[in-house]
Amino acid sequence: MPNKISFDTLFETYRQNVYPAMLEYLAEDLGVSTESLTTIGVGYEFVGPSWVFAERNDKGEIIGLIRRFDGGKKCTITGSKRGLTYAINPNYGKENDRYIPGRHNWIRCSAALSCPICGKKKWCMVSSEDIDNPPAVLCGTEEGSVGPCGESTFLHILRPEGHKTKHCETVLSLTELPILIVEGQTDVAAAYDLGFVAIGRPSAQGGLKVLSKMPLHNCAIAVIGENDAGIGKTGMESSYRTLRKLTTKITRLLPPDGIKDLRTWIHNGLTQAQLLDKINAVPTAPACEVFEDDVAHTIAGVWMEEELLEDGFPNIRLYKGQWLHYNDGHYQKEAPELLRGRLYKFLDGKQYQKVDINGEVTIAPYKPSRAKISDIFDALNQWCPITEDPPVWLDDEEHPDPVNLIPFQNGVLNFTDYMNGKIILTPPTPAFFSMNVIPYEFDESAESAEWISFLNDIFNEDQSKINLLAEWMGYNCVPDMSYEKMMIYTGRPRSGKSTVLEAMRHMLGYGQCCESSFHSLCGPFGLQPLEGTLAALIGDAKTPHARESDSALEKLLQIVGGDPVTINRKGISQLPIIQLVCRFTMAMNELPAFSDHANALEPRLNLLHFENSYVGREDRMLKYRLNKEADQGKLINFALRGLKRLRKNQKFTLPKSSFKLQNQFRVITNPIYEFATECCEFATTFAERASKDYRTVKSELYEVWRMWCKANGRSAGIKPLFYSRFMASYPDLVADRKRVEVGSRHGDNQRYVIQGLCITNDAKLTYLGG
Repeated sequence: MPNKISFDTLFETYRQNVYPAMLEYLAEDLGVSTESLTTIGVGYEFVGPSWVFAERNDKGEIIGLIRRFDGGKKCTITGSKRGLTYAINPNYGKENDRYIPGRHNWIRCSAALSCPICGKKKWCMVSSEDIDNPPAVLCGTEEGSVGPCGESTFLHILRPEGHKTKHCETVLSLTELPILIVEGQTDVAAAYDLGFVAIGRPSAQGGLKVLSKMPLHNCAIAVIGENDAGIGKTGMESSYRTLRKLTTKITRLLPPDGIKDLRTWIHNGLTQAQLLDKINAVPTAPACEVFEDDVAHTIAGVWMEEELLEDGFPNIRLYKGQWLHYNDGHYQKEAPELLRGRLYKFLDGKQYQKVDINGEVTIAPYKPSRAKISDIFDALNQWCPITEDPPVWLDDEEHPDPVNLIPFQNGVLNFTDYMNGKIILTPPTPAFFSMNVIPYEFDESAESAEWISFLNDIFNEDQSKINLLAEWMGYNCVPDMSYEKMMIYTGRPRSGKSTVLEAMRHMLGYGQCCESSFHSLCGPFGLQPLEGTLAALIGDAKTPHARESDSALEKLLQIVGGDPVTINRKGISQLPIIQLVCRFTMAMNELPAFSDHANALEPRLNLLHFENSYVGREDRMLKYRLNKEADQGKLINFALRGLKRLRKNQKFTLPKSSFKLQNQFRVITNPIYEFATECCEFATTFAERASKDYRTVKSELYEVWRMWCKANGRSAGIKPLFYSRFMASYPDLVADRKRVEVGSRHGDNQRYVIQGLCITNDAKLTYLGG
């Protein structure tokens, strides 16, 4: 595994690229000062020129770098996670400045030294750091203190800049003003220009988890929203709800109508004093502990507002009778019992306004019950249902095509950009309804030398086979069914088939795959595991029994062809019409013997032959090592290069061995092909197709077929069925009624004939006796 990116080192490199004139240009463009930009930090990337800002976690560590292009477009640098923008306290983490408690820090007041708080000359103590202008005082007066310090003694901070304990224990600079919570780097810089300490969220509702961990307990906070079509207000409310669990000294406010954000507000003349007046004019409000009434819809709305919104979207959704929870960048199935438990926890200690028959209002405890909980969940149907199949966008904004998006742990990769040589990861959002996510961070430099060595070994360095495998693995990364293909790994035992299958499972992640079998596909609930997956894997598959063969083939053709299917689900309502996006991959020692006279499956097959057998010389730890490489994301770039080649060529690579296997499969699934190859000769030119020499009486063809089947231990079946299957196998042939010569008789004898083929002389001699 390559070393993790040191974002601190990388950001420092970018910062060194910025010259004063460049900083002045950016400051003028953004409408902020160079001092504020220097405070929060800004760098520059010359390749694909862009400004670079750092985003941090609650400990001040840089966890992601954001590129800002001219025009305002932003994207994350590979490996980044979304965090917050703020200036680090310059004294944070300096051990030599850390406060060491003890009597040596204090001097007791005396006749020559009065207490600056109460004026007394005894009992009180001042900081020994500067007795004439002490930064801190211990006094018996409680008013104005920051809290008690021992019995009947209170700590007064007179000069915050001298409060070493605070400087050492928090990443934020100490301030007597409210800390501003804003959106984006530009508003953070604008806040610093106004004299405030500020924290910037990466988006309207992004970064809330990091924000909830910031050292903001009991701090004065003002959340400044944005006037941008509602999402800015929603983000303000989400931040407010997150932070009021940490402090009661919190307010939120929006800029005046017509002013988008804090920066624009300042450009319109806002001063520090004016902003403080507006903040102080807004009353603080505790979390909702008293509902307006006990109506289920009211309570559901409060629960939604306080706990269930993320980026302005509900993070629990109801999809065709199944509850889903948005977490880690995708929607996951959630047991109703767990959601009900969350609701019980939310309702604990809540009250409501009870109106009696006289109209008097009293506050009564809200007592949840099974019936009330069910009613609240019914009320959630106003916000939570999703009617479209994933992947799909849930808003009306312009977005990339969902079939081109690959969600990773550190962002969503748009494969269209990848095709054009750009690697841009965008933050995950609940606006994108997808049940899939690759379970590791995308790293464009991650590679596995052992994987390539393994493939060269099992495929005897046949690059066409390696290319086909890469294309197939990449095809399974996106919810794209347009190629209408499935894959069969076939070959001798112990040839590497299951190892390759398992490596793909680990590359995609278990949540994107499901196990299946021909037998389960034919069962009443056989399609249920396929819902929400990208890949259906059938390991060590055997040809299904005759009674299951037709049913399994029908299901495969439906799903591979992208047709809507009906899914029966245990204990839950049926899904009448759903579009699955899973691709089938099977590992088999021999080709399956389906009965496919219409030749419907063969054009939809990719066949990959494993020639070498390693029986007796197995590497028992190989599968473990390759799976570990896949878990670490070292196979994904191999797959993405394959998908890029597939999209460019618009078809899968066809190795020579696969072409031979396709011919074998055609014969196995439809014996008419073998019969025709052995006993018939087909016209190849237009003149031949019209010639009498390539005209065969249907009854004579059937007689040869019947005798051929007898000689090969097959059942000939009835004539009409044979004719139908033969014509379906060779659709270019023409059936007609023609005058033909029969024996020594000449005349107007009309027979049903097939134009375009003739029976070979050897076949006539063998099966008709001459």
